[in-house]
Parts: sequence; structure tokens; C-alpha cells
Amino acid sequence: MKQQFEFLTIALLYQGILCAVGFSQTQAEIQQFNAMNQKLMLIQNSFIWDDMDCTVEQIADLETVNVTIQELRRQFKLRAAEGGQQLATAWLSLQLETVLDNVQNGTLLPHQWKRFEEIALQMQMKLGGNWFSTVTNGLIAEKMNLSKDQTKSIQKIESDAAAEIGKIQQETQKRIEKIKQQVQVDVNEVLTQEQRETLESALGRPLLPAPEKAESNGKDRTVPKH
Repeated sequence: MKQQFEFLTIALLYQGILCAVGFSQTQAEIQQFNAMNQKLMLIQNSFIWDDMDCTVEQIADLETVNVTIQELRRQFKLRAAEGGQQLATAWLSLQLETVLDNVQNGTLLPHQWKRFEEIALQMQMKLGGNWFSTVTNGLIAEKMNLSKDQTKSIQKIESDAAAEIGKIQQETQKRIEKIKQQVQVDVNEVLTQEQRETLESALGRPLLPAPEKAESNGKDRTVPKH
């Protein structure tokens, strides 16, 4: 359970990091930045250290990575405010690359780094949402020397699978909403009229979605003076 929680934590951090830094470069650079950040998030987790059989001294070094990254993020915000998002992002990318290089060449042994890259690839397959992108993109694709026909076939499989998954997700969401509506009906049947009125009073008027709010024009939006 602890390991699953840590995997989830990594997933959330990994998915949010590009949005957080506003990275806007070429697709190849984005993939490289993605992979680097994923590795830096992974290397901060104790279950990774256990798997690589890290020594006490190595763990002490790895524990400083989080502190370093937090400081780099703080400096990034300052640089972005002063010189713009894109320059700050380029600076951050270089700094993070240095941190990762120090881990590879200064902290871990060659066989540990090899194992770490294996774990990073597994996580990429987990967090990327599909197995196929890992096969057709990045260094692993180069090592496998995929032909154009193989790449095209795998991408077709990926596209078909994504469409099927999307369809299932939509159907599932509809079923969930239907269940929620039925729960509300069933609960109301248990309550007395007075209790239902108390609940409705506590809830107030329904909150309209953003588009519906926009349509309700003609209202005075000025802040009332007290």
C-alpha cells in the first residue's frame, strides 16, 4: 500500500511539472525535459533506494536532491518574474540536468544507475498512460531500431486503443452520474419533508457551471461597498 501511494505521489508531481514551469519548446525538448524531471522525482523515493541497494552514504546524498530542487524552483519563480518564463525555464532545465548528472556520476555506481534507468522506463510506461508511446518514442525506440512500418503499426494500435479507452471512460462517467442521481433520490425518500427542506436551505441555490454563469448577463458585477 505504501509503495502504491508513493507511485501515485510521483504520478501527480510528474503530470503537473510541465504546467508548473510553462515549458514551451520543441516536442523533442519537451520529451527530454519530461524524462529528466521524472527521474528526479523518482530518485527522491526510498523504495527506489531499497531496490538499488543504496548505502547509507548514498542515501544521505540522495536526500539532499529534494532540498536542491526546492531551492531551484524558488529561484526559478524569481527569474521568471524578472526575465520571463522561457529564459527561466531554459535556466531551470540546465540546473536540473546538472543535478541528475551528479546523481549518475557522483552518487550511484554504474550498475545502480542502470537499474535506476530500468525503473524510470517502467514508470514512464505506467504514468504515460499507454505502453506504446514508450516503445515508439525516446532512446528505447532507437535501441530497438524499429522500422517505419513497425512504428506506423504500433502507432495505429495506440490510436485505436486510446479511442476505445476514451469511449469506455465516457460510458463509465455516465454510469457514475446516474448512480449519484439515484443516491440523491434514495436519500430523499428516507428523509422527512421537514428534513429535506432543512437540507435544501443549507445547500442554497445550485452553483451554475461557468458557461451558464456567463449567459446570465445583465447583472451588476461591481463589488458592493460596506
